[in-house]
Amino acid sequence: MYDIVYHNGHYKKINDVNIGINDRGFLYGHSVYESIAIFNGNALFLEEHFSRLAHGLNALDIPNTFDCKKIKEIIDDLCKRNNIQENVKCYIQITAGDTELRNYTDFGTPNIIIRFYEWNTKQSLSHKAILMDDLRWGLCHVKSNSLAYNAIAGKKASLNQAVEVIFIKDDYVQECSTSNVFICQENTIYTPDNSQQLLPGVTRQWVINNASTLGIDVVQRKIHIDELIHADEVFITASYKGIHPITSINGKAINQNKIGNITLKIQENYHNECYQMCTH
Repeated sequence: MYDIVYHNGHYKKINDVNIGINDRGFLYGHSVYESIAIFNGNALFLEEHFSRLAHGLNALDIPNTFDCKKIKEIIDDLCKRNNIQENVKCYIQITAGDTELRNYTDFGTPNIIIRFYEWNTKQSLSHKAILMDDLRWGLCHVKSNSLAYNAIAGKKASLNQAVEVIFIKDDYVQECSTSNVFICQENTIYTPDNSQQLLPGVTRQWVINNASTLGIDVVQRKIHIDELIHADEVFITASYKGIHPITSINGKAINQNKIGNITLKIQENYHNECYQMCTH
């Protein structure tokens, strides 16, 4: 465990951080967060993460007191104070602050926490996924901490030895509990567009922006559950999972339980770019 965290302008031992029981994040889930991969002391795609953080704060009417440069300074300082020698997960959470009364109108000064979590990047993850009906709220495009249903889904995935739950709404693919989903047919990648209930992931956007360099087209549109089940290949994307293959969905094999060539190409290209970012 990394003992030093950033809290409201100060560096503290983790056990010295106190969030009041009247905090709006605690009471209502009125807060946003970002999870950033740290490789060799470098925060990957920091500008993209900050842009999404700023969008979430604005959407939930929480004041934004940071810029990207300040976030980088704090992360670099935390790396030094925690003597980071390996890859870690960086977690940023900003709540709407304390309220004197338990009501919806009483906003406070935002509580800001930035901390690190351990991360075994070599951990072998399952390539299985399961399906669940999407019963989440209507602001899934905001990276908020209203994650009760995601947490239920994550536990169900774990009990089924699966790496992810893929959410389905009215027979159409939305996203996963902690990642975005792609399917491959022939030489084209498809992913649900932003009209679906999904968080526009940073790694998802990287695939959309970079697949063409490998001669692969990307199409954003609604994806029916039958297309998912009968896809040539399926993979998911997230900051900590990177490009992760799915070879089984609800027990049905995808690509004969083998990782597909398109997935491997995208995965290799992504790893190469991350390596270059960390060595320059």
